[in-house]
Parts: sequence; structure tokens; C-alpha cells
Amino acid sequence: MATKFFKIGCLFFVLIAFNGCIPLGAEECDEYGTEANVSGLIKITPLQETYNVGDVITITATLPSKNNYFATGQVDIHAETNDDNGRFSLAMWQHEGSSFPGTSLYVDNVVEFIEGGIENNTMGVFKMPYFAENDEYRIKYKVTLNRTGNYILIQDNSSNIYFQGGSTCNRYFINTDIENNNSIEDITFTVQ
Repeated sequence: MATKFFKIGCLFFVLIAFNGCIPLGAEECDEYGTEANVSGLIKITPLQETYNVGDVITITATLPSKNNYFATGQVDIHAETNDDNGRFSLAMWQHEGSSFPGTSLYVDNVVEFIEGGIENNTMGVFKMPYFAENDEYRIKYKVTLNRTGNYILIQDNSSNIYFQGGSTCNRYFINTDIENNNSIEDITFTVQ
């Protein structure tokens, strides 16, 4: 009898110790296929080699909510995530003499948002709002170039658009770069 209780106790312990069940109400995450590389979603106008102090560039990005960018086939990002603001981050900008890459496009230059805004007071990470009338996410902002020097935009799909969805699941991540660059070379320009 003691052996029977011992065996049942051990079996109970094993079942408890190796329980792989998901707690009730928790999201089951399968993020396979939720990251994509999509070239050319970002536009910079005008894109040229030399600017003068005070010149303005406009940076835009548009992403249809329903798309076939992911390995899982067609996805409706807004329906899947219920995220009204994607997070947009333009690739690492390096300014000649800058000690911290990634933010120097915005240091000493004036940023004016037309669509979108700053995400959590972090310059360089922006809100990319959802527009239901077009079923797309968009961001558009102007940068008045006041700081002189050489700028480099790393052109290797290192700009990204991110959708959080749930607190732990339903994330979508898109790596992208500048439209019509037609090369893997970095984009460089000078402000004089």
C-alpha cells in the first residue's frame, strides 16, 4: 500500500514539475513569420548629395495594413494587433564628429511632424499612426537642416517599423530602407 501511494505521489510530482500547459487566459505565442525585410518603404525628398543650412527634407513612410510581406501570407496588421500606432525608427545616422550614432539627424536640426509624432519622448523612435480611411499606417515629417557637416544613413534594411500588439504576442517587425536607392551603399550627404 505504501508503495502504491509512493508511486502515485511520484507520478503526481512528475506531472506537476513537467506541466507544459499554458495558464488559462494567457496568449499562446507563435511569432514564426512575423518579421519581414521590405525594401523601399521610406522616402526622403529631395534626396541629394549637398544641402545648404536651412534646407528642408521630408521623410515619409507608408505601410498598408493588409499586406503579403510576411512568411505566413497575407496579414492585416491592424486587425491582428489592434495597434493604432506603429513605431518607426529611421536607420542609424552618423554625423561627422558625433559621439552617439542614431540620433544625430535630429540634434540641432528642427523636426516638424505632419503625421505621426515622438514615441515615449524618445527622439528617433516615432509614432506611425493608423489611418482607417486608407487602411494604412503613415508617418511624415520635415527636418530643417541647421547643423553643418557630413551625414550617413546606414542602408542595410536597418530602419524599421514595429507593431506591439498584445503585451507579449502579436508582434510584427519590418526592416526597410530608402526607396529607389537601388544599391546597398549608404546614403551620404553634406550640409554646408
